Amino acid sequence: MVFLKNYFKQSFENTEVQNIESFERKYLDLYNDKRLIKHEDASQIRGELSRTKSILAAQVGINSSSSLWQQLDAKGRYQNTLAALSNLIIAESCLQPVVLELEDAHRFDQDSIAFLQDSAPSFAKTEFGSIAKKLL
Repeated sequence: MVFLKNYFKQSFENTEVQNIESFERKYLDLYNDKRLIKHEDASQIRGELSRTKSILAAQVGINSSSSLWQQLDAKGRYQNTLAALSNLIIAESCLQPVVLELEDAHRFDQDSIAFLQDSAPSFAKTEFGSIAKKLL
């Protein structure tokens, strides 16, 4: 996932240790941000960030043998990945308004559509917007 690799500052030019450190630094910056801590839903959002940390890490190629990710079957990985992504967007929207630019939305697969439909009620409570555009 290109978005997550950029978000967590992952690079093929970095060593594995450097990528892990970059992931940890970005994760902790978000988790400990005072704007998130002061948010009315901070306990729930931060709890879900903590629970799904290994899910997010796995999406950028960081795996630990004792992580939640390793314990899940395919369906559990899928469902928890969607939950982790949704919660990450919600957490970021507590810090600043978030706009997702959805290019080629007319080509979305069913999983992408389901993610947006399932996440929409949660996003509605935040500083969130989306732009869908069709490129010709």
